[in-house]
Amino acid sequence: MLQLVSTNWYALPHTYFVQIVLSDNEWDQVRDTNDHRLCIGVLPFHKQGTQTFTAANNCRDVLSALQLMLHLQLEPYNIDADNSKLTDSLMLLLKETSRPPPGRQSINVNSFGKVNKSFCRFVIDFLSVQLVFDNWFPFRSQAAPAPYTRDVNNTSAMTAVAHNQRILIELVQQMEPFRAHNVLLNRGESGWPVPNLKQLYSQVNTYVVRFRKGIISSWIGYNEEKQSECLWIHHWVILQFLHPTFHVPLRYDLQDDPNILFKHPNWEQFVKAFDENAVQHYQGQHGEVPSFGLLWLGKKMA
Repeated sequence: MLQLVSTNWYALPHTYFVQIVLSDNEWDQVRDTNDHRLCIGVLPFHKQGTQTFTAANNCRDVLSALQLMLHLQLEPYNIDADNSKLTDSLMLLLKETSRPPPGRQSINVNSFGKVNKSFCRFVIDFLSVQLVFDNWFPFRSQAAPAPYTRDVNNTSAMTAVAHNQRILIELVQQMEPFRAHNVLLNRGESGWPVPNLKQLYSQVNTYVVRFRKGIISSWIGYNEEKQSECLWIHHWVILQFLHPTFHVPLRYDLQDDPNILFKHPNWEQFVKAFDENAVQHYQGQHGEVPSFGLLWLGKKMA
């Protein structure tokens, strides 16, 4: 099993509250309590990326991003401090923007808990399928990639995806038992039916479409300006580890890319690209440069 140790340093996704200790990019060392390991690269697509998924995404960073994901949850303004589950300073800031101005429509309750649950489950499901095919290619169609276009319920593929899903759910529950319980249990049971390949690639295409429509970092305009069709900024931070479309290179100028449309001026409070200081910090921690480029800037709240 992975070793988990407490850490107080907080700036990058890979060291949110618990640091996952791996000496290298050791995807083959990830296993559950029954010593079942992930199915990695057991099936191929016809199209291959220039890198495999496991080469492009360090295991340590991806698993830590799963933990971060459970702390970056949407919550409405009318949940008081005693009942709030927020632990991230920026998610609290985001929560405050959900308070409707006088005479304006409130945000639908399904835009909070339902969105949290559907996103977390999608991340685990799509990570499971990315590992099965070990491919880092920007598929964007709503159909399953070849040769599975007409065989979306391929028994070998779905068995392997379900296997990975079970392991990843168990790991997330070990890292964050309370938070995992809130978003990952299905009627009291761990896990849920795995979507078929067409459904999974249709889902990732939906997030790509949202990304193209813009990045939101506030509830302002959510009802009136159809910003519910855009991508949440904290979702982008997690999705960079799942699909090449969301990838940000190191030392990238986020303001100079016409394909990245920020809908709110406060976005620089939430994310930034790795600068030289952040790269050196990461390199000092892990002995290598990071393979991802988008940083979450929230702080842990007591």
